[in-house]
Amino acid sequence: MPDVDWDAIIKAGKEAVNDKFSSRMASMTTLTSTKVEEILAEPGIDKENLASVLQVIKDSTKSNEAKAKAIANMSKGVHVLVSLLGKLL
Repeated sequence: MPDVDWDAIIKAGKEAVNDKFSSRMASMTTLTSTKVEEILAEPGIDKENLASVLQVIKDSTKSNEAKAKAIANMSKGVHVLVSLLGKLL
């Protein structure tokens, strides 16, 4: 039986998922895929955190104050928001 490099397979799978996520996020925001990848490369930020913060920001039914409270109550919410602003400015 040939040796299987499971680490390489796992790494390739993660990269494919991250590329698809970055592309999808870029298509729904003004961020480029590269900017999304840069945000995800920061320590403590993952796809779930980023998606959650963007979902709150895009929610047109909430006031800015409600959005700020929701983001402040999220795990890593403020960290993600600061990173997003850093990439936009």
